[in-house]
Amino acid sequence: MERSRFVKKFVRNKAAMAGLVGLCVAFFLAVFAYLIIPDNSTHANRQILPIANQAPGFSAYLKIDTLGKKKSENFFRFLLNGHTLTQNYRAYYLLRSDTCPNLLVAYDAQNAADSLCANNFDKVLPYKQTFYLGTDPYGRDILSRLVLGIRVSLRVGLVAVLVSLLIGVALGSLAGYFGGWLDAFIMWWLNVFWSMPLLLWVFALIMALGKREIFIFVAIGLVMWVEVARIVRGEFLYYKQATFVEAAKAFGFSDFRIIFKHILPNLVGPLTVIAAANFANAILLEAGLSFLGIGIQPPTPSWGNLLAEYYPYLGGKLSYLALVPAFAILLLTLAFNFLGSGLRDVFDVRNG
Repeated sequence: MERSRFVKKFVRNKAAMAGLVGLCVAFFLAVFAYLIIPDNSTHANRQILPIANQAPGFSAYLKIDTLGKKKSENFFRFLLNGHTLTQNYRAYYLLRSDTCPNLLVAYDAQNAADSLCANNFDKVLPYKQTFYLGTDPYGRDILSRLVLGIRVSLRVGLVAVLVSLLIGVALGSLAGYFGGWLDAFIMWWLNVFWSMPLLLWVFALIMALGKREIFIFVAIGLVMWVEVARIVRGEFLYYKQATFVEAAKAFGFSDFRIIFKHILPNLVGPLTVIAAANFANAILLEAGLSFLGIGIQPPTPSWGNLLAEYYPYLGGKLSYLALVPAFAILLLTLAFNFLGSGLRDVFDVRNG
């Protein structure tokens, strides 16, 4: 299919375009998160207990009480990890009084010394911050932690998809091209993996490898190769009978060259579609693992552990704490599914 025809078919698919736009926004937020979010400390873990559990749109004046000397950080390290939290923050609210037109009183004030009189807000030390999604039970900014959760979801999807493609393409191509006892052996392993729920395989692999972030991502990828291998095997069974493969064999080309130079390039379409679907599945699987407490561990914000942390608030006035990460998971997985569905339609020659 010509590139221009591919692009035109893709652009006409509104669902696929919506998914692509959503993913572009997600990747932008993930890369530049610490430049955007209000709390740019590492993991957005700035805790201000006196303003815990505040509703969306809550505003407060924050003042820095230095605990230690702020570490100097270059721009790229900041972009990757944010600022190292070496300072304590105190929150104030504005109070009008006769003695001071702009009186800032600390939320945990115990005496008059815990208030500040500010006649000029351009020069006063405390600065105003709006918590657009409110604060959690530890006084952390929910919006900041929610945005950082995108990074975990995209990382797990990327690593898991790469691992599943490497294993699935390798085993599927060997089984489909050579057949015989090798095909029977690989298909036996495929059926073994298929006979047990994926979540149980992930549990076992995480217990064996450990709970480090990279091990969790690899474990998810190690249980997602089955569908890739099945599709690749089926494609190889079809293409190895094709005329161009027979011609390559007649010219004396090696099996390695035929597999990688002649057959695999024809699998770009199906592999792109399954990669998009596996990306969404990996995000859901990681969220489930973190919700159960065996995935990404706090204070690293993951949509799964945020959902687990706020789940007890469902049914009360703080239900939105659990609904926000759940809605974020829904939107990101829908974006990948819309994109995968659109790519499937584009690569399907029957759709013209």
